[in-house]
Order: sequence, then C-alpha cells, then structure tokens
Amino acid sequence: MVKYTYYDLAGNGKTAWSMNLVPTRVTMNYKGVPYESHFLWMHEVDKTLRPHGQQDSKFVTVPVLKIDREDGSEPEYMRESVDIAKYIEKEFPTPKVFPDGPDSQDQLIEYLRTKVGRALFPWILRDIPDKIFSNQADKEYFYRSRKQMFGVEDLDEICGSDHADLQPKAGSKAAGFLANIREGLTPLLHKLRQSEADGNQYLLGKEKTYADFLFVGILFMCESANPGKLEVILNLDADGRLKKYYEHIRASDEFKRLT
Repeated sequence: MVKYTYYDLAGNGKTAWSMNLVPTRVTMNYKGVPYESHFLWMHEVDKTLRPHGQQDSKFVTVPVLKIDREDGSEPEYMRESVDIAKYIEKEFPTPKVFPDGPDSQDQLIEYLRTKVGRALFPWILRDIPDKIFSNQADKEYFYRSRKQMFGVEDLDEICGSDHADLQPKAGSKAAGFLANIREGLTPLLHKLRQSEADGNQYLLGKEKTYADFLFVGILFMCESANPGKLEVILNLDADGRLKKYYEHIRASDEFKRLT
C-alpha cells in the first residue's frame, strides 16, 4: 500500500490556512485519500524540505506530498498544489474534481490565483504574522522572508499604513486593494449567478471542482488572517450569493479536516 504524507504550513493550533495548501488538502479529504499530515512551522520549512528536491530553490515551498511506495524504492517528494491535486485525481478518480480533464481548469485556476489571491494578499499581509502565527520564530521569519521576496525595507511599503481599516478611505492603498478584489470577483460572481440560474451551486456546475476548493481556500485564508476583512469581501456581493456559496463549502465534511 502506498503511504502519503502531506507537508503543510502550520497556523495557530497546527491547522491549515494557506490558499496554496488548503485546496489540495481538501481535495484529498473529498476523495477519501488516506494520508498523514506533517505540519511545519514556517521557519522549519527550509531545513526540512530543501534536501528533498528543492536544493537549488531560492525559497523552499510547501505543499509537498511524500509518496512512499510498497516496493521499497526511494520516496518521491511531489511539489506544487495543482500538480499534487492532478496526481491525486489520477490515483483516486472518484469523485472527480477535474471532471473535464486534468488541464481543463488551468485558466480558471490561474485567474483565481492572480486576480483574487494576489489582489487579496497585500491587504492581509500584516494580519498573517499577527493572527496566524503563534510563535516568535515564525513571525520573524515571515517578516524577513517577505521583505526579501518583495525587495522592500518595510512591509508597509506593500500594504500601506492603513491596512487595518475595514472601511478604507478613497485613494488609500487599502481602498485600491479592495477595488482590485472587487474587480477580480466580478466574473466569478457572474459564474455563480449563471450556475444558480441553471439549477447548480458551484462555479462549473452541479459538482464541486478543484476551482471551488481554491476559491474558497483563498477566502478561508482571509478568514484565518482577519475575519472582519472576509466579511467586507463577502458583502461586496449585495445579493448574498458569495456568502452563501462560501459558507456552504466551508461547512462541508472535507473542509472540517484541516488539522
């Protein structure tokens, strides 16, 4: 029997929180994949995983799925959340999360990551170390690595001094982030509206897909970092459709196993 170990990034209470990791974990839960969780604090990721295929990486990343096969061969360490999800789809084909083929959602996945995830990230950048990390080593590593990643001396250069405002003033950085988030959500809300008109409740029809898990994973990251900001985002949809969609998937069995 193949043994799977999923390396995840720990938040408070060693629970999953990142938009890059939650969707793949939820995919495995949805499919009933037997796996073990190996949570790492952010400052542990490099020393733990660099020897396993990331020796030349500037930044060592998670998720990583370790695959131990029965034949006693060397374990395989698979990277990248979407690649892991596609591998899991092949090995555990039902229920499907890529019903139209493994590459069918690539454009939507890229859109969700860039137009929603990256639009959201600067607004919650300061919240992540304050609300998600409980140990000082992770807080210090986050600040140091993100300043290096973005090439800045202070994270306020990215997120602005008004990042905590839930009702940011016009012209502020936070207001700009919120405008970008609204713009990114617009075609997704249209998809949900059309899906509902067709008698469905998910982005691509009547069944959940990886794109749904990613969309909700992005919003869940915001909830983990700052629930008040999540409420602001959900309320951008005056019809309440986004809130209903989020809460429905968030309450599903596959989302309950995040530890």
